[in-house]
Amino acid sequence: MKRLVLLGLILASTTAFSQVGDRPQPTKEEMEKKKQEFKDKMAKDLNLTPEQVQKINAIDQKYKSQEETLKTQSKSLKKQHETLMDSKKSEIDKVLTDEQKQKLKDMKQKFHDKKDGAHRPQKPAPNDTK
Repeated sequence: MKRLVLLGLILASTTAFSQVGDRPQPTKEEMEKKKQEFKDKMAKDLNLTPEQVQKINAIDQKYKSQEETLKTQSKSLKKQHETLMDSKKSEIDKVLTDEQKQKLKDMKQKFHDKKDGAHRPQKPAPNDTK
């Protein structure tokens, strides 16, 4: 039973991790616009001189390619992690009985409900017409 609980927690945590990426991502143009708006606000609120703005822009450019590289690596790692977790879940599903799979599904739902602090309605189980 302890193993099943531990297994449920592991699967639930990996499922939660993968759901973060389900949000719509802003376009590159939207991100650039937000960055520029922030820079403009910072310049105004901090009362930066034109020389300070120029230096800050140069610093931003200096690190830009490194940031892009890290973002690309992060996205790649996330995809690799999702693939790994899908493989793991698939293998675990092959070991469990249908009843155990249902219990695990229920445990995950309870874990997410508790974690979120809200009771999300459970999705109805697909009708088996076998």
